[in-house]
Parts: sequence; structure tokens; C-alpha cells
Amino acid sequence: MKAFVVDKYKKHGPLRLADMHAPEIGANDVLVRIEATAINLLDSKVRDGEFKLFLPYRPPFILGHDLAGTVIRVGANVRQFKAGDEVYALPRDNRVGTFAEMIAVDAADLALKPTSLSMEEAASIPLVGLTAWQALVELKQSGKVRQIGVSNFSVAQMERIRPFAPIGSLQPPYSALRREIEGDILPYCQRHGIGVIVYSPLESGLLTGKMTRERIAALPANDWRRRHPDFQPPRLARNLELVEILRGIARRHGCSVSEVAIAWTLRHPAVTGAIVGARRPEQIEESAPAANLRLTETDLAEIDAWHARTAPA
Repeated sequence: MKAFVVDKYKKHGPLRLADMHAPEIGANDVLVRIEATAINLLDSKVRDGEFKLFLPYRPPFILGHDLAGTVIRVGANVRQFKAGDEVYALPRDNRVGTFAEMIAVDAADLALKPTSLSMEEAASIPLVGLTAWQALVELKQSGKVRQIGVSNFSVAQMERIRPFAPIGSLQPPYSALRREIEGDILPYCQRHGIGVIVYSPLESGLLTGKMTRERIAALPANDWRRRHPDFQPPRLARNLELVEILRGIARRHGCSVSEVAIAWTLRHPAVTGAIVGARRPEQIEESAPAANLRLTETDLAEIDAWHARTAPA
């Protein structure tokens, strides 16, 4: 693979474009195709050799600390990510090297990329985000803010920042379609008293009951959903099957499909609230009653059975 490497420590030294071996992944790793990276002051200091006493990278080595990209393959122990997921990360020390076509990253260092961000925008966040958290801690310690929170952080990322100050809230993606955070993130937040305000409970319209194959095909060319795997075969057929299950539950309760999808996220004891997007007042009126909708054990079992039956092998 192609990569930019540091051949020797040198102030303002050049990087060399080189052919390097493709990374191998361990059982806890994720192989990511890098779509975007970022250049920051830390990279220049590492290149200059200012940190070589405690970050002794042996030249030649690939530089780069921030990344956004697409999962190619996951290790045997990885459950929270799958091929095709769009992710971003700040790899841990001694495993940097984002100025390359691919990188193997410990799954604990990865987070799902928000769909609202481009790859370039996401790649600019990780290291800066850690620095921003340090600034937020100072604001809280000075009494200028009461609570501080994060978005899209993994358990490892929260563990990394929690010693500086308690985390008031986390904003992760969560829906009846995407349940990965139930495995470790939601239990972690419950144990540590972290509020959880989930986003995308309707999966960008997919779980509203109004998104059909024909409507997806008619989306504008610049609409990111036209290219997202969840809106394309083969995943689309599976996802629309879930929508029909939600539609049946909605009929039993005399409500909209959107209400069922939102209420499903709110039924989890770790979830404090849900962020639901709306472009028109009537969409707010349609979604708001979900706060009072209580799904039955039969409803929940029907959704769970669908997951068990259609989960990827």
C-alpha cells in the first residue's frame, strides 16, 4: 500500500511516499480503508523528534494520528463493527500511521462516523476532540458550565477522558435497526451514571414507514442516502422487512410507524432521551407522542425475533 513515511527524525524534514506492507489485523482489530486524515501540530512534533523519548517510533514509520474511513474487515473478537461501516478514530500511541491507504486499529479506539459529517470533517475531530474535552473540563472546574458531554464515543474513548471529569451525557446512534451500543456502551453508561441522548432513532427516514424503494431511487443525486449501504441492496430488503414489522405494531397501537421506532429506543432503561429530526411542524406533531407510547412485551419480542432471524452470520 502507499503511505507517507518518516525516514529519519528531522526538524521540518520531508515525508517520503513509499510502498509499505499492508497491515495485519489481530483478533481485536479492525482493518480500515482510510478515506481522509488530518495534519496537526502533534504530527509535526513527532516528525521533528521532539517526542521520541516517550514515543520512540523507529524510522521508517508511517505518520498520522487522525482518520476517517470504511471498515474492510474485522478481527475474530470484534462484534461492534462490520465491513462497510463508516468510522473515525484516534489510534492509540505506538499504533499510529494514518497517512496511508489502510490501517489496523484496535476496535476500542474506533467510533461510528456520524452520517451528518463528511469523511473530511470526521477526520478533523479525534485529536482536536480530546483537546476540546480538556478545555470543557477547565470550564466546568471554573464553574462556568454545569455538565459536559460527548458524542459517538466508544467505551475506550470514554475511559480515556473520564479521569479528567465526569461525563454528563453521551450522544450515540441508536435505533431498532442499529443496536450495537446495547452490548457495551449502554451498560457502561448505566454503571457510571452517564445520561444517554440517542440520535437517528428513525435512521434518516428509513424507519418512518414512508421510505420505499421508489422514493429512495428518486432521491437527489447529492443525497448521501443514495450511496449508503442501508439504503441499497442487499441491506435495503432486510431493513424494509423491519419497517413492516414496525407497521404492524403501529396498527395495534393506533399510532404511526415513527412513534413505534422512537418508543423502541426510549424503552431502554439507560436511554434518557432521543433526538428526532424534523423539517416541518407536522413531523414534530407526529413524533412527540412517542414519549408516552409503551410497547408491550409481545411488540418487543417480535422485533427481537426479527433481529435474531436476520442477523448477519
